[in-house]
Amino acid sequence: MEEELEPQAQEIDALRAEIGSLRQSAEERTIEVAALRTELVIGRQEQENELTALRTQLTEAQQARVEAHRRAILAEHTGQVVEELVRGDTIEELNASVEPAQAAYGRALEAARREVGTTVVPVGASPRLEPGPEELSPIAKISAALNRR
Repeated sequence: MEEELEPQAQEIDALRAEIGSLRQSAEERTIEVAALRTELVIGRQEQENELTALRTQLTEAQQARVEAHRRAILAEHTGQVVEELVRGDTIEELNASVEPAQAAYGRALEAARREVGTTVVPVGASPRLEPGPEELSPIAKISAALNRR
């Protein structure tokens, strides 16, 4: 009976050796997978950092572009708009704000013209104020009285 069990025992020993080899291989693969995961996590973090930096650069470039466009609009419309009303976070918003800024400037200009139009300004030199009698000498008082005639 031992002779019948011998081939089975050898087969069992061979299977156990194969199982041991497979376990060792599985452990090596687990270590390899962990190392690859670590590399992947580090690579992903680097990509996220680079993406964040690129987004920041893009935002700054867009803001600079919008500010440059605002300066161009103000230069183009000097004396035609209320500068404080030309504002926006995008070029489209800036462009849309030009018309209301021009309208506000026109209203302010018209109001100023109406105000100036009601102000009477004497023709020629500005009116001279004569000094009061207490400020004049006796001769100046006599001369002023004679000149009024």
